[in-house]
Amino acid sequence: MKLKNKISLIILIIWGTLATLFYFGSQRIILNSYSKLESQILEENMDRAVGAIDQVVDSVELIVKDWSIWDDSYNFAIDKNQQFITSTLALSSFQSIDVDAIIFFDKEGKPIFSEAANLDRSELIPIPASLLKILTPKSKLVHIEDINASVKGILSTPSGIMIAASHAILNSKGEGPSHGTLVMAKSFSNDVLQKIIDLTKLDLSMYLVSKINKNTDLGLIENELIDKQKTKIDFTHDNIYGYRLIYDINNTPVFVLKVKQPRNIYNIGREATHYSNIIVFLYSIIITGTLWLLLQLLIVRRIEKLDKHMQETGKHHRFLTKTISSLPDEVSSVERLYHQALHDPLTGLANGNYLYQSFNQYTSMNLPENRKIVILFIDIDHFKRTNDTLGREIGDELLIVTAKRLSAALRNDDLAARIGGDEFVVMLTDIDSDQIELITNKIFKSINRSFTHKGHQVHVSASMGVSVFPDDGVLIDQLIKQADIALYHAKEHGRKHYQFYSESLYQTINEMHQYEIDLQTAIDEKQLCLYYQPIYSLKTKQIVCIEALIRWHHPTKGLLTAQDIIPVAERTDLIYPIGEWILNTACKQTKEWQDKGLPVVPIAVNVSSAQVRNVSLSESIINALQTSSLDSNLLEIEITETGFIDITPNLQKELAGLKASGIKLTIDDFGTGYAGLGYLKSLPVSKLKIDQTFIRDIQKDPDDKAITLAIIAIAHQLNLNVTAEGVETIEQYNFLCYHQVDEVQGFLLCPPLTAEECEKLLSGEDSHHNINKIK
Repeated sequence: MKLKNKISLIILIIWGTLATLFYFGSQRIILNSYSKLESQILEENMDRAVGAIDQVVDSVELIVKDWSIWDDSYNFAIDKNQQFITSTLALSSFQSIDVDAIIFFDKEGKPIFSEAANLDRSELIPIPASLLKILTPKSKLVHIEDINASVKGILSTPSGIMIAASHAILNSKGEGPSHGTLVMAKSFSNDVLQKIIDLTKLDLSMYLVSKINKNTDLGLIENELIDKQKTKIDFTHDNIYGYRLIYDINNTPVFVLKVKQPRNIYNIGREATHYSNIIVFLYSIIITGTLWLLLQLLIVRRIEKLDKHMQETGKHHRFLTKTISSLPDEVSSVERLYHQALHDPLTGLANGNYLYQSFNQYTSMNLPENRKIVILFIDIDHFKRTNDTLGREIGDELLIVTAKRLSAALRNDDLAARIGGDEFVVMLTDIDSDQIELITNKIFKSINRSFTHKGHQVHVSASMGVSVFPDDGVLIDQLIKQADIALYHAKEHGRKHYQFYSESLYQTINEMHQYEIDLQTAIDEKQLCLYYQPIYSLKTKQIVCIEALIRWHHPTKGLLTAQDIIPVAERTDLIYPIGEWILNTACKQTKEWQDKGLPVVPIAVNVSSAQVRNVSLSESIINALQTSSLDSNLLEIEITETGFIDITPNLQKELAGLKASGIKLTIDDFGTGYAGLGYLKSLPVSKLKIDQTFIRDIQKDPDDKAITLAIIAIAHQLNLNVTAEGVETIEQYNFLCYHQVDEVQGFLLCPPLTAEECEKLLSGEDSHHNINKIK
């Protein structure tokens, strides 16, 4: 058989095999993957639906815990005071706390008071006898072995399904002995189901187990769910259905939850697979035919000519090999030295010399008016911290990965260079004005991605400044400087950001630089001072702490607050001398008040995130206490929540040592940071301060209200005190009193005062700021 016929047969066999495999693979593998994807989505939707039910259960638990750990409830369980019922358990209480039934049980599990409301909560009704019959002294809801734990879940009653929770009745400190149990419940009505549907945006249905016919399809599904205790999934041509059996508090199946969703993904995938098979089939015929023709023209016809010249080519090859081997080694050595002189040894990118040469070469050409050269100045965010915490090896790997990503994102004529440390410069050559933003954004996104090295996941982010030739300048030094200015501005706006250079930007940078100079002058000329704002206990109505707040008597701008000072100080490293000055001044002032015989009140000092990461923080605090002779138990350190991001074991140990010496640790602006809640268990925290942004609209914004209540619940569950800052209205004050916040501060009670004004307040001479006047 001739060679061209063999090639034709091989191509035909390969094409037929691949076409057959593709067709059956697309039918079996791709469509099955669509079905699996739909099943996965349905499973997630079922989990969302069950999670929404759990949220309703948790809301009842939160309410019952709030009521059961309350001195009024505790006293009622002891003395059965009817005034508590008439003043508290009114119809409005059911409407505000969103429950349908409230039952108090004594220590023996006998009901001492019960009340209920109808479904629309328009009137009070007796507790259903069926509910009381279920709540026996030995039932899980009434007989609670651990008085600090709650019991919650779905409760199946003859009159319907209810959501119930219970908790032992304790005093407001969460201490016993318990004198009974408080049970609250709400009907699992159609309205509740509809709220869950509205929340999850799912097509949900529920079927009571008691009403399911065992001979129907749903009855068979229920039997299967009892065995597997997981989601049962059924498919039809148009829809996919999921079923899950929901159990009550007594682990008895109550109802089947059904989720329905259309099979949009599968049907679209089936149509797409069908059309793709047709398109692939047509293209494969065209490609196969073209390949066959190219093989005939370029290979088959030349093989014979190639065979004739093999011997002669072999002779020439041997001669060429011998000639090359005789060349001196000096040639390759010169090439290596030339390469080393123009490239960075770590990343292999061009260095500054190569960048300057290339720029001069391109600018010597006559570029059209709309064609530009763009300089990108790139700096890796927090590179020094990565080197210090993860090690030099990972730091070098980060530089290498960044260099590879830059090289992969560039066009053929563009150039990337490393000019030192973690600084890179990219030169985009001969680029159209309309494409500058598009290509710049592409390069920026290519480097802002994490990578993994030897089990360590490293989060990479970079900031970038951009300048354009000839719009911003014609010399490479000038363009790099302007790109560096734009980079500085990008870092000032939160990093992981890029900024184009402009004249207005240059002016802004100059103003910021002048502001930094003014702050240094303020330190030297003692323009800084401290104001003091008292923090009041809601239980005793007394001052329990005083927070020291920095102020700046600016010669032209007047009195500036910490929001105007601290960001600039952190940016310029002035935060360290300012932080030490605040700490020493506050401790000295507190000791001076103590020596004058004024009431002894702890002083709270704010410590910035930069100071937290400073290895000498503990030493600065101890020196301030020793210099002022102030007792350590009279000092509280407030650190914002963001200060605990990436907290190290050494810092955690250092904070524990400060607490052991008597110093209290407070988390300031709680709820505004990004740290996980797990750190609350591992840190020596004594107090949480709710940020004033949540307090400001607490009467109007339901989200702020929910977050505030959640913080209060978390803190009390962890035996932490809660302070609410920024209290400015009587409505906010009453809300915080009702929900048992421990401490408050704000302009409603007392604004920040000078040292002299605060001394009058402590001595009783100032009668204007008295918490007892608030009604």
